[in-house]
Amino acid sequence: MEEQLYIVFAERTGEDESGNFFYRILLSDNPDVVWGDNFNVTPAGIIPDLEPDSSTIKKEYMLTTKKRLRTVVESTWFSIQDCIDGIIALLFYGDGDKIVNIPFGMEFEKVEKYVEWFGGELKEVEYKPKKKEDGEES
Repeated sequence: MEEQLYIVFAERTGEDESGNFFYRILLSDNPDVVWGDNFNVTPAGIIPDLEPDSSTIKKEYMLTTKKRLRTVVESTWFSIQDCIDGIIALLFYGDGDKIVNIPFGMEFEKVEKYVEWFGGELKEVEYKPKKKEDGEES
């Protein structure tokens, strides 16, 4: 039986000249224990290199899509703690009448269905924790 994984972190990593947007997606098998330095700081958008503790992450995916998604990491109002508490989605997209909210801790299988709906592509990549300024992994 395959282990159940949950989305616990998402950040936009860039875009290209063809109009593709790239997002880093981190998954955990236990969202209840996921935490990171400064997850309680508001707004999340002012914290450089925000990321969960690497010991809680099981897989990393790259999401490529033509849709410009919003992440809580870019927020000028909310913290990651707000996301964990269900106040705001981890990743969201709005297009007229269609709105997609992907909350912290959503089962990855459901996330994959949303990605199909808005025409994205998910690719598993090797998980590489960010390095902190002092050289330690987060």
